[in-house]
Amino acid sequence: MSNERLERIKERVNYHSHLDDDIEWLIKQAERVEELERELEAVDRQDEQWKELIRIAMTWKNIYEKESKRFKQALEFYANEKNYERAYDDEVLFDYLPSEIDFDNGEKARKALEREGR
Repeated sequence: MSNERLERIKERVNYHSHLDDDIEWLIKQAERVEELERELEAVDRQDEQWKELIRIAMTWKNIYEKESKRFKQALEFYANEKNYERAYDDEVLFDYLPSEIDFDNGEKARKALEREGR
């Protein structure tokens, strides 16, 4: 029921200066419905705001999960003791071939620290 219509009904009932209990009850029910509709609209707006916040949080979660994965892979590479082992060349006395770490020269760490989109 529109607010204008309810006001017209109230004016007509008051014009006759007679307010039947049933009519009074109906008017109160109509006012309550309008109040509940306003509350529902407010809740709907809040729901939309929460949905947007959840969407933003999920986006950040995905970004941090990807970063975490890159950091973990880099740390696993540098934590692996075999990557520090140097192979020796049998033909040259005391000469060695560089280790995986020497070849990498920090590249995995720099890549892990890069953010996506740069």
